Amino acid sequence: MKEKPFVFVLALGFVLVLSSLGLAQDDPGIPDTVRVECVLNVPASAQFTMKIYLYNDEGLQGFSVPLTFYNPSNLDIYVDSIILAARVTSRNPSLTAARWHNESTGDTAKTLLSGAVWFSDSLLVGSGLLATVYFHTGPTWNTTLFTKVDSTAFYPPPTGTRLELVTTQAVSFAPEFVAGCLGPPPTPHKPVLTAPASVTVYAGQTVNFMVIATDVDLTDVLTITKYGVGNFTTTPHVSPDTGFFTWATTDLDTLNSPYVDTFIVDDGTGLKDTSLVTIIVKPFYHNPTLILPAASFTIFAGDTLKFQVKATDPDPTNILTITKYGKGSFTHIPSVSPTTGYFSWATVKADTGTYTDTFIVDDGTGLVDTGMIVFYVVSVPPPSLFGDLNRDGKIDLVDVVYLVNYLFYTGPPPNPLASGDLNGDCYITLVDAVYLSNYIIRGGPAPKPWCLPGDVKHDGYVNLPDVVYFINYLLLSGPPPISLNSTDVNGDCKIDIVDLVYLTTFLFRGGPLPVPGCAESDPKLFAALATHSAELVVNSSKIGEEPNIVEIPISTNVNLPLAAIQLEVGFDPATAEVLPPVLSSRTKDLTLYYSTKLDYQLIGIADLNLAHFIEPGSGAILTLRFKAKDSSFDVSQIKIRQTLLIDQSANEIPVKIYREGKGEVLVK
Repeated sequence: MKEKPFVFVLALGFVLVLSSLGLAQDDPGIPDTVRVECVLNVPASAQFTMKIYLYNDEGLQGFSVPLTFYNPSNLDIYVDSIILAARVTSRNPSLTAARWHNESTGDTAKTLLSGAVWFSDSLLVGSGLLATVYFHTGPTWNTTLFTKVDSTAFYPPPTGTRLELVTTQAVSFAPEFVAGCLGPPPTPHKPVLTAPASVTVYAGQTVNFMVIATDVDLTDVLTITKYGVGNFTTTPHVSPDTGFFTWATTDLDTLNSPYVDTFIVDDGTGLKDTSLVTIIVKPFYHNPTLILPAASFTIFAGDTLKFQVKATDPDPTNILTITKYGKGSFTHIPSVSPTTGYFSWATVKADTGTYTDTFIVDDGTGLVDTGMIVFYVVSVPPPSLFGDLNRDGKIDLVDVVYLVNYLFYTGPPPNPLASGDLNGDCYITLVDAVYLSNYIIRGGPAPKPWCLPGDVKHDGYVNLPDVVYFINYLLLSGPPPISLNSTDVNGDCKIDIVDLVYLTTFLFRGGPLPVPGCAESDPKLFAALATHSAELVVNSSKIGEEPNIVEIPISTNVNLPLAAIQLEVGFDPATAEVLPPVLSSRTKDLTLYYSTKLDYQLIGIADLNLAHFIEPGSGAILTLRFKAKDSSFDVSQIKIRQTLLIDQSANEIPVKIYREGKGEVLVK
């Protein structure tokens, strides 16, 4: 296996005042900066230190500094300890953490996660020593190799850490970073830039080509720049690096043809290479073209709509005139191509309705182009925070279908994903679709704020800003969390300092995952649900009508009506092919949803209009179907991994699962 770069991560939150260290204090011209020391002499089997400095020009509550030793061929190096600067430790951090981890396999060979958190005050503007890292090298450390100490993200999420500073308002941003190094600088090599010598197009066509840069020094970051016509996009990267050139030409571009663009690659050490590309634009004649911003607009009555209408003509001497017929005002001064007109319409509440405007461009020679825009002026809907999954300004059955398409088919996920948790139980299942149908059709309870364990800030992510938000709420009279279940990360039905330590330990020490909270739970409801009985039985298999087809009936025994059932059925794709399931006479009036993943089939049974239910009693609800690939297929490898039985009020009913004739196989 190929070795990975050696990575350690330093993540600290603190309160202190930094002294001057060669960086200007409170200088608006210098951005927040993290700088790592270069150590040029690093012998084998020896100890040495490396210093990390920080400059900040605003108050901070925390930060994270991940580092990577970018030389996978030189990894015989070990961290002994990290000593925080005296000005840091003198502030008595309320919580400190450090974790050193060695792996023989995996994406990261060696990692170090260290941190400190203060529960009050903030880091003031200043600069100075942040920490000293003590290392030692082993006997195989190569003293001749150069190792760049760069900053990178430390994965996998959700414990991922990136280079960022966090303000006292729980807002994170990335500072400037000055890389460090170990060992002697390498002998630099000149980068090489490859580009086409010339490109020929007709006016109106788009020029597209690639520029490729390479460098023998694999750790050098290559930056490609362009001087001349057209657009050029590239992201600085190590060798090889590619830039993409594009230029949509017009007839005006024939007047100064040919064009010569200059491309330069810089490897960051001062070495460069240059290529010249000649672009020849030949004349080509077209009718005028009208460019409308959209085919239609939907606006709320009372809002003002503004947009531009553009027209082009390959004939550079033609005068283009754009006119409009319909609602709104339109200003335009006739000119040669390209030309632009400006549309504006300040609607009022009485404008609710549908309107069509026509736009025409005339090039003065009798040639024209026409386009139309439809305006839908709608009433302002009532505001809604939760339940509007498709973001159309209203909560209706379209949102229910949106969630079902995500759960069982290839529909887009809610954004953020946690917003699909409509009943606030920290899970996204068919229960949420029934819950939303109850709200829309039967006047049930409104959608609740979603629950994502650890998402105290309620932005759909679990990271360092959640700790700062929690501190501000718990200790500094900040705003309360929107979801208490998201904040009760240890699941003891209380919000207190224990949850803060639990969340910080998870983020900085690799502690246990946050769990779904119960701070908003209803013990009486749970007690009532426990009185209901529900059983699911996996019946004996039978041979289908076609060869190699195996059918497994699934039965339920319940003492109350069910609105929906969700099953996750595991199977071995090497021995069997899963087929569409079949509803029984007991469920024929409901709708079947299913999707097949790598090694399981997700099945849902529900009437989202809540007109039909699974009546109390016992009997089959559906039949699972599989096609055996060979004689190695064993029915016992079919497993019911998850079962959700949902009553008419969108509550999940406790259920026991049995295999026919073999007793209980799973208790939920």
